[in-house]
Amino acid sequence: MGYIKEFQVRLSERNFPRFLELWEEYLTVDTTDAAELKEILNLIKHSDLKLPFGAIVEGLLPMWRTISDKEESYEVLRMIFDFETTNSEALKELATQVVTDRHGNHPYFKEGIRLVGLKGDNFQGALRKFDLLVHLAKGNFVYHTSGWGTGEILDLSFVREQLTIEFENVSGKKDFSFANAFKTLEPLSKDGFLARRFANPDLLEAQAREDSLPILKLLLKDLGPKSAQEIKDELVELVIPDKEWAKWWQASRARLKKDSMIAVPESTKDRFSLRTKEKSLQDEAEGVFSKKGDLNAFIPALYSFIRDYPQALKEEKIKSSIESILLEKMKEKGVLPEADLQLALFLEQYLDRQVPGHTVQEGVARVENLEKVLDAIEVLALKKRALQVVQQAKKNWDDIFLSLLLKSQPGMIRDYLLKSLLSEEPGKTKFIQALEKVLKKPDQAPDFFVWYFQKVVQGDEIPHGGREGGYKVLETLLLLLSSIENQPQHKELARKIFNILSGKRYEVVRQVIQDAPTEFLKEFILLASKCNSFSEQDVKILRSLAAVVDPSLDQKKKKKERLDPLIFWTTEEALRKMQERIKHIATTETVDNSKEIEAARALGDLRENSEFKFAKERRARLQEEMGRLSRELQKARVITKEDVETDEIGIGNVITLVDSKGEESTYTILGPWDADADNGILSSQSPLAQAMMGRALGDAFSFKGEEYKVGHISTIFDEAVK
Repeated sequence: MGYIKEFQVRLSERNFPRFLELWEEYLTVDTTDAAELKEILNLIKHSDLKLPFGAIVEGLLPMWRTISDKEESYEVLRMIFDFETTNSEALKELATQVVTDRHGNHPYFKEGIRLVGLKGDNFQGALRKFDLLVHLAKGNFVYHTSGWGTGEILDLSFVREQLTIEFENVSGKKDFSFANAFKTLEPLSKDGFLARRFANPDLLEAQAREDSLPILKLLLKDLGPKSAQEIKDELVELVIPDKEWAKWWQASRARLKKDSMIAVPESTKDRFSLRTKEKSLQDEAEGVFSKKGDLNAFIPALYSFIRDYPQALKEEKIKSSIESILLEKMKEKGVLPEADLQLALFLEQYLDRQVPGHTVQEGVARVENLEKVLDAIEVLALKKRALQVVQQAKKNWDDIFLSLLLKSQPGMIRDYLLKSLLSEEPGKTKFIQALEKVLKKPDQAPDFFVWYFQKVVQGDEIPHGGREGGYKVLETLLLLLSSIENQPQHKELARKIFNILSGKRYEVVRQVIQDAPTEFLKEFILLASKCNSFSEQDVKILRSLAAVVDPSLDQKKKKKERLDPLIFWTTEEALRKMQERIKHIATTETVDNSKEIEAARALGDLRENSEFKFAKERRARLQEEMGRLSRELQKARVITKEDVETDEIGIGNVITLVDSKGEESTYTILGPWDADADNGILSSQSPLAQAMMGRALGDAFSFKGEEYKVGHISTIFDEAVK
């Protein structure tokens, strides 16, 4: 596939003459690689040169005729007809012959010839349209390319040239003319991933739990290469519940890596893909051996290969190759100490081979900066083995372990370091002394402390574990958060701390503060309020959790919390009306408007067509309204009794104002959706509501030259009781 990258470059330039030079060169190649040709056509399909390419695509026919595989030949020809814009007689003859050969026995073949344009002058996409036409049958599945997702055909009529479909992403049944179906629908196999997910997701879930590999292969086969995140987007909730995804994917990914038909990406951003032919164990090994020039890449790749394919060491040829490469690398000049140590570890641990002068024990003994060498070992299993040797061979091993522990380390290594230090003196005493220093200044080893906090709350028997220790480490964690949350280099760590504390409805916080003394709870609330990572709502929740432990704090700390201005407050009735409005726009007005546009378009001369202009303007208004309501709906929250207080004016209050003449007027403040000026219901965003916000009973204020006094404050829930 030597031409693909060149075409990518030419298409990105958006220069058709430059592209044409390469295309003409490509047409002269001696042999046709159908897979490469399809990939090139797909690149053109998604480029800005798609339209001008349609005028020259017919020149591809001689190359197309050299493709021997019937299905690949047909697929390429179908793509040619998707592009073509000349509608030449030669192309019409070819298309007619092809659909006759493939679909001549279809009961509506003659009607199909007319419907796909082969009786007229425009038959672009004729083959694809005819394939869809043949696929249209009750119970079959289709895919809507404009966002409605998978659909099942419920009914159709060739007489009316119309079908009825139920889709996964829109409510209600939808009627399609055949003409509109050609524009937006693609056929789906009943056995395909999307059809099975739509028709019976429960069965798909059961199969994915029992054996995930066939389902993942089906997904990659039907939808093409996907990254881990893209696979998650296709499966979470519809097939695998979100809360179970991490565990399911961890097991599934391990199986994908071992499957010879799956090409596994090297990074999380790259994509898994389905190979066209099985990759042998020797092929896998050769892929690893190709990296031997770079030890930093070769050692992790070799370890992953041995871990994923332990049977490889039983293959004498592969085992011999691994040993030869390791010995060759060990003898090279300028090999760094950490590389030499890892080579020795591989030879001893996996091949049972020791090289005099290069054993693991000798490597550990002669290295001057052992801590640096250990820190540079990326493969965790090798690092752990090296640490075991260090512990046996070095008198000052505890100092090395302690220094490594306080640095950034993977959890498995940290667990081993901590367990080793606590297992005997003087390592235990040294660790406790270091921990006390970290508790006083956690920003000196922030990553370590966050890890240690999690060990404490998990209940591990370690220094400062238990209830009393939990209080101390929680206070320290809050101090750490407030000190690093505005430091760019600690942005991810600050987010991690917030997620630990707020996750699962503040489960960790509730666990630590249960039965806590009042003084600790006061300090806890004070420290939390100083952390900018917590919103006002977060702090309010933390105060409530503390008040559950010690109810007296509720009276001492009771204070009106400002309602979050980012929340779009509403009543249940207004929320229901807005949901109905959104649904009506999506299912009725938008559909009606589409019909208006089509009807107006049929009148011709769009420049002087007022009906078409008004219909398009209506579409813009509907889209704007739908977008605005959708954004507001995402922020909407139904106001409850617990959200409203009467010590100062806010959303949900009913207020009586007394003016300078002693006359009273009553207003209710609610969200914008509930506003009704005729009945005295003000939007919280209105000027008068803003002037009242935060006022207490008896407060005086001016508004538009008039003096007012707050005479009474109640809530909408008080009014409901009356």
